[in-house]
Amino acid sequence: MKKLILISLVLSTVCSFGQNDQKAKACKLKVSSLSIGGGNLNFADIGINFDQFKNFTINKGSFFTTDVSGYERLYNDKYFSSGQFNLKIGFAPYNKKKQEFRKNQEFQVGINFSRGDRSSISFRKETEIAGDTFISGTQKIYSDTSIVSKIKYTEKTDVFGIDFSYSYKTNVEKRLSLSAGYGVSIGYSINPKLSEISSSDTTLILNFNDTEFNYGERHSRNSGNSDKEKETVARSSFFAGIYIPLGLNFRISKKREIWNQMNIFIQSIYGLEYQYVMNYKAYIRPFIGGGMGFRYNL
Repeated sequence: MKKLILISLVLSTVCSFGQNDQKAKACKLKVSSLSIGGGNLNFADIGINFDQFKNFTINKGSFFTTDVSGYERLYNDKYFSSGQFNLKIGFAPYNKKKQEFRKNQEFQVGINFSRGDRSSISFRKETEIAGDTFISGTQKIYSDTSIVSKIKYTEKTDVFGIDFSYSYKTNVEKRLSLSAGYGVSIGYSINPKLSEISSSDTTLILNFNDTEFNYGERHSRNSGNSDKEKETVARSSFFAGIYIPLGLNFRISKKREIWNQMNIFIQSIYGLEYQYVMNYKAYIRPFIGGGMGFRYNL
């Protein structure tokens, strides 16, 4: 990880700003752009069971203290979201045949930071408690209490990493241009955690017309809710990903100086992420994402 960051710094230093053509040609790369962006990544559920999830922390004995043997496993979460922020430097590769730098291709090196969830497991249990019976005239009213207990365990992590990508573009001199390419990224978790959120909803149920339970005159009123949360340190993880970026670039101005080099871009990405939970196991999950940002061409 440290070596790759060092390589990125060396690239940006050797092919530095203010470089003359001779130095740029020797480097075979010329600094072409600076960009800043942000967006959202959505990771697919990896389908782990509860025993596997427990091994995401070395504190499983003290953290997983709730007995979930009487609970029903829920499968509501299909995707997990993370917000992402990135900074990138673009380099134009040199074309030996034409003796010029390519305007329609770009190699980018960047750093990125993301924060969000990677996986979760949820449980639910419903308990009904018989209550009192009331008589109003000739009608009986039955009062019962329903208690719904829920527990959700979530893996939360911040990830800091570096990113390498290569893109091909349509005519960048036009107001609108398209881009597509491929990229790889690596990262390491920062402050990984497992959280447990438990909630209990208490509902008072009133039933009319004696045994006509589902006659249509069943009314309920929520009379109580409580949430509790606790956290523990999770095992650190190493991340690596491959992806395909598709982009739309809008040039703010074609005439005004400074602004004619400023661009707004929108990008979607599709890829696979590899996660190795330290001293435990590796997982692969697909992901999709989208975002936008600003690019300044140099």
